[in-house]
Parts: sequence; C-alpha cells; structure tokens
Amino acid sequence: MKPLRRRAPFTPVAGGPLVCPGLADTPTADDTVPNRPISTAGVIDPSGFKDSDGARYLLYKTQQLPSSLRIVRLDAAGTHVFSGATSRQLLRSDRIVENPVLVKRGGAYVLFASRGPYNQCSYETIWMRASSLAANAFNTVTQNTLLTPASTSGVCGPGGGDIAAALDGGQRIFFHGWLCGSSPCPSGFNSQTDTGGRRGMYVAVLGWDASNDPVVNLFLNPGD
Repeated sequence: MKPLRRRAPFTPVAGGPLVCPGLADTPTADDTVPNRPISTAGVIDPSGFKDSDGARYLLYKTQQLPSSLRIVRLDAAGTHVFSGATSRQLLRSDRIVENPVLVKRGGAYVLFASRGPYNQCSYETIWMRASSLAANAFNTVTQNTLLTPASTSGVCGPGGGDIAAALDGGQRIFFHGWLCGSSPCPSGFNSQTDTGGRRGMYVAVLGWDASNDPVVNLFLNPGD
C-alpha cells in the first residue's frame, strides 16, 4: 500500500470571509428580516452553485426564525463577492428551513433544503422549483417532500442533503439521520432529551422523472 501523501493545509483567501456579520463587510441586503437586521443575524449552511452561464453564487441561511434562505453572486473564481452584488432572499419561512442546495434542471431552478427541527425524526428534505433566482422566487412555490422517515423506510430525521456528480454520469444525494446503535432511532426520538443518538451518513441515487422532478429510489451500501 502506498503511503498517503500529505498536502498543505487550506489557507484563507485574502479579504476576509464572504459573509460573516461583525467580521466582514456583509453584502448589502435587498431586504431585511423584520426586527432582525441581516447584518446582525448569524449565517450558516453555505453552498456553492454555478449557473449555466458560468455565474457563481453562494447560498446560505440566516439563523433564527423566520428562516431566510439567501443567495449572493461571487466573482469568477468564487473567492470574493461579485462587485456590487447584493444578498438576495430566495425564501422566507415561519418554519425552520435550512441547508439550501441549488440545481438547474429543465431550464428551471430546483432548490433542495432541510425542513423542521434538526433534533427530531420529523426533520426532512424538501425540494422546490422556480423559474428564476429573483428575490423571493421560492416564497410562493410548492414545497415538496423528498426524504422523510416514510420514504426512507424509517430513517430518523433524513436531512442535511448534499448533491454530487457520480462517475457513472448520474448524481448522488448524501444526507444524514439519527442512529441509535446501528439502526435508525425510533420515531419519537429527540436528541435534546434522549441519550444514545448519533448522526449517521446515508447515500442514495438521485434521479429525475419525466417532469424533471427529483426522485430517490435506490439507497447504496458501502462498496456499491
């Protein structure tokens, strides 16, 4: 067996964080969350997206309620905010919605996200479709479920989904769920009050039907 090659650690790109209230020049917001200015809200769940025209974007979520999923354009290298770009809200929700991941499919934008309380089995993965990335483009569209305990044969809290290209030309969706021992935790599990739970990672084949709706029909085992 060949020894692993040691690589140099990552180093920050000059100019500070892309979005970080209090530590960087947060991109000017096109709107604000009532009683919680965007400049003072923590930001989590960053996700990159490259559009079909080559434009690069950063998606993220502002903490606390209401949930705000936002997008800001980056420069060509993806290391700085595009000159003059604003932080644009794509979705505002009274429910917890987080972990935005964007895919372009069939000429439309499909937004994947996690919905619900992370600490419970009801945490789930949803998807939405919009024709543009305009401000609040996903506010009035249907939120469809993709991964729930029922659709995954009992995975407790299937959320935190991320999508990656596969060597076979398709796509994979990686997500996590609560495990109690080697099996999914029972439906009433709550990590804030129950002990013994841990997050485990799952991977499945992400497909698309004739209407360009995302579907998950096959879960993979180690070695597949």
